Amino acid sequence: MARPPRLVVPGYPHHITQRGNYGQDVFFCDADRERYLSWVSHYARRYGVSFWAWCLMKNHVHFVAVPDKETAFSRTFNQAHMRYAQTMNRAQERTGHLWQGRFYSCVLENAHLLAAVRYVERNPVRAGLVVQAEDYRWSSARAHVYRLRDRLVSGDGLLVEEVGDWSSYLAGDDAVEQMEAFRRHALSGRPVGSDAFRTHIEKLLGIDLTIRRVGRPRKEN
Repeated sequence: MARPPRLVVPGYPHHITQRGNYGQDVFFCDADRERYLSWVSHYARRYGVSFWAWCLMKNHVHFVAVPDKETAFSRTFNQAHMRYAQTMNRAQERTGHLWQGRFYSCVLENAHLLAAVRYVERNPVRAGLVVQAEDYRWSSARAHVYRLRDRLVSGDGLLVEEVGDWSSYLAGDDAVEQMEAFRRHALSGRPVGSDAFRTHIEKLLGIDLTIRRVGRPRKEN
């Protein structure tokens, strides 16, 4: 089944994720992660993407980001991921796809922005890699908690001020229903938010996001 067209709304935060092909690892050492981040940063500046959060796991990546224009995400991640894949294939003397097709994304209502950032930065905790999210080197959590400069994040000041104690916010229990919503909506591409927000996005983009049942319509008696 073909994937639905990606919805990208300039000026709004989005959750973005992409995995290695067939779930394979995409990072094998710190140098790989440094190289990947440098290219994402480079193309984000070129094409107009700003970041609220990010996290690199062994076989997938997460971002919360805002595009300046509709093509900003596709240009940034297609270019960065292509260059990274080419480098890895040459280094490992192999061919084939490193990434699992195109990236997944969904637009976020502002009311869900903090929860989305928390979801992204708590990935290493859920995976059992660290006890505290800020102890993981390859995410924006440390910069948010300690108010450090970050290689990608540009809006961390406003984010931290709204919550106050970011470390305590990250240490709270995961809301399972909310986590599943972020995963589900990233795969489907549907907006995360209220019905009013979905209606707003529909009007903004001139599309209908109503979920319809698959199959032949029922006959009227």
